[in-house]
Amino acid sequence: MIDADLKDLWTPTGLLLGFQVTLFKWRLEREVEVGDKGDIPWLVPADYVSILGMLTFVFGAVLLPLLGLVSNGFARGSFGLGSLLFVGQALGLAGHYQLFNRTQKRKFVWFPAQERIVVVMTIFVCAGYIWLSVTK
Repeated sequence: MIDADLKDLWTPTGLLLGFQVTLFKWRLEREVEVGDKGDIPWLVPADYVSILGMLTFVFGAVLLPLLGLVSNGFARGSFGLGSLLFVGQALGLAGHYQLFNRTQKRKFVWFPAQERIVVVMTIFVCAGYIWLSVTK
């Protein structure tokens, strides 16, 4: 029998995972289009944050708890971590397209400073969240 607390966690997990998959699909389609035009397609660091977030949701909040390999507390922690990675991904993509400072001319680079700042902040916030989750 599946624990009721765990089932309640799956609804918001599925919702956020759906948003993440949709955003990642959009990014892949955009990069395919860039490649078709003869430019170099690439996954940016914010995309890797997205992949890590999706894996956290799928394994940490759904599959491992379903198999009984981890506790419900671990599933809740994974949901929180996946949520932070989801926000980091969205803000990281905004940084990649250099939307936080519109006064400067946009540079077409793989890892612009705005995205770098967001990804580093996401790493620190996630590390702090993991530390708090483990020590509480």
